[in-house]
Amino acid sequence: MENDKNLLSDQFSLFDQQELMAYLSEIARWGKFLSIVGFVMCGILVLTSFFFMFGLSSFSNLPGMGNMSFLGIFYLLFVVIYFFPIYYMYNFSVKLGTSIREQSFDLFLMGFQNLKSVFRFIGIFTLILLSFYAIALLIGLLAVIF
Repeated sequence: MENDKNLLSDQFSLFDQQELMAYLSEIARWGKFLSIVGFVMCGILVLTSFFFMFGLSSFSNLPGMGNMSFLGIFYLLFVVIYFFPIYYMYNFSVKLGTSIREQSFDLFLMGFQNLKSVFRFIGIFTLILLSFYAIALLIGLLAVIF
């Protein structure tokens, strides 16, 4: 096992650091771009939710319109869920880019802590959705049987 560890560290020492820094710098730029687009989308979704809650509420008494406030609240809930991975991605991108420019290993680690948070949040959210799907499938099967 120790030989495998030494072999791996020898392979890592063969990396061209300039090439690696170029890749990380590009990752930081794309991550920042995607997170800014995500923040803009959050703003658009908040405005859309207010439109559904307040703008279309006067049409809720028309046939087929239903209660639009529910849809607005659903959009706001989606914004809250969508905001956190975008926020973590933005922090990752900014800290990674700054760490490359300033050659700061502490910022580099903080950036990757934020990337870990992105993946952890998405992983937990995926498990929650899969649980809801399993429960819905179980309820659907029980409804068919009975």
